[in-house]
Amino acid sequence: MLILILFMYIFSFSIPIEAPIHISSARVVYLLVLPSFLLNRKWQSNSLKVIKNKKIVTIIILLIFIISYTLFVPIFYKTYDYSMLSPFINQMIALIFGIIIFSLFKLKRKVNDIPKYLIYIFIIQALIQFFSFVSPEIRNFLNLFRVEDKILIAERYNYIRGLAISGGQFFGLAVGFGLIFIIYSYFWYDVFKKASVLKYLSLIFLFFGAMSAARSSLVGVGISIFYFVINKIKNMELKFNRRLKINIINIVLIIILIFTILLTIYLIDFDFIIDKIQRMSKFAFEFIYNFINKGELSTSSTDILFNRMYFKVDLKTFFIGDGLYTNPDGSYYMHTDAGYMRNILYFGIVGFIILLIYQLQFFVWRKKKFFLFNVLVMFYILVLHIKGYTLSFNIMMQKILFLLLLYNIYITSKRSVRTKYSL
Repeated sequence: MLILILFMYIFSFSIPIEAPIHISSARVVYLLVLPSFLLNRKWQSNSLKVIKNKKIVTIIILLIFIISYTLFVPIFYKTYDYSMLSPFINQMIALIFGIIIFSLFKLKRKVNDIPKYLIYIFIIQALIQFFSFVSPEIRNFLNLFRVEDKILIAERYNYIRGLAISGGQFFGLAVGFGLIFIIYSYFWYDVFKKASVLKYLSLIFLFFGAMSAARSSLVGVGISIFYFVINKIKNMELKFNRRLKINIINIVLIIILIFTILLTIYLIDFDFIIDKIQRMSKFAFEFIYNFINKGELSTSSTDILFNRMYFKVDLKTFFIGDGLYTNPDGSYYMHTDAGYMRNILYFGIVGFIILLIYQLQFFVWRKKKFFLFNVLVMFYILVLHIKGYTLSFNIMMQKILFLLLLYNIYITSKRSVRTKYSL
């Protein structure tokens, strides 16, 4: 039940219900948990304790300030463009219910499982993407949980993208996948402890899911590998063990894996799969194909990003922005979706600094043992912000980081339950 709640909360996919407003799975979770929360005093007490934490109070105050500032900017410039306001209000609601969901984990004595559950739901998502990739029938059924415009985009990509059931199908989902790779590298020894085959198999599916979302997730994959190696060296645990550990669980998993592969080959058009894999590889590794054929490490998206999405602005715009986020037709102001440019164009470098301060609150910096992890995650966020609006804004990323922060506060406050790999 907890893993289903977490899946629906994090991915916020479309629910096929006719209603005046769009119904997401996150909103369904809010409606489902709220009555039980209001009737359970212990659950309420757990949530109040979380809210009273100084770190959480700081985050809430800063977010209220950002919402107020976002409201003030278009009034000051008389642009009356409030399109940036809604995402931050939604984030406030998401964080409040994040506290309630965390308190539910505490009530069920499952707080220690939060990092693993976050990894598990992304593995489930990757499996959904994989089966949507290989089976048109499964994909068509799951289209019930996808919005129409995302389905049309998936068609344009020949169904190698847009295969998840998630509110964010592309860049937003890729941000989440990349972050999960970094988290996985940190909690490597806590996930699938007794099933090493499943551990490595899950990485394959996660990588597929990440590439299907967007190539931007490769940044997280690279950082996760770097962190894993550095952490192993730092703790003097880098061992080269060539012995193959075989146990009953691994044997059963290998048999199931072989059976699944054979059944898949038998049931599905093999030529169709080969063609899809070729299309996927050309998309995911376009920069390698371009390097081989043209001698350039570039992709069509990076060319557009640096040639069209970034441009010079005047000093006034650089410092305090133009107060515009979208055009009257709903497109982005100045037709750029690059994160830093959108910050500058709306409220300048001043607004960007406010967002940066806010994002830094999602980490506990006073613990030296967590410093490298925190720095690498912030580096990841700042790098992806070059591509799209990530810093303090990507709702999926914020939910994940907030739950990890709550987990960290709980673990570090309970010395008796501290673990070697706690955040």
